[in-house]
Amino acid sequence: MGATLIVSMLCVHLLCFSAMFLLISTRLHGKKMGMEVFAIGNFLLGSAYVLQLVGGPRGGTR
Repeated sequence: MGATLIVSMLCVHLLCFSAMFLLISTRLHGKKMGMEVFAIGNFLLGSAYVLQLVGGPRGGTR
């Protein structure tokens, strides 16, 4: 239960950072400094954790 809560909080954190980096990159017209790369990286990592949460515990019986 506790580990699931921590991983879900991490998912929310990563997905919010992804949105934040995308918003920052839209405001920077000339030098974006790779903000899209950070946004995509955070989104992919957050999505991986979401898929891990949806998949359930490893080795569990279903």
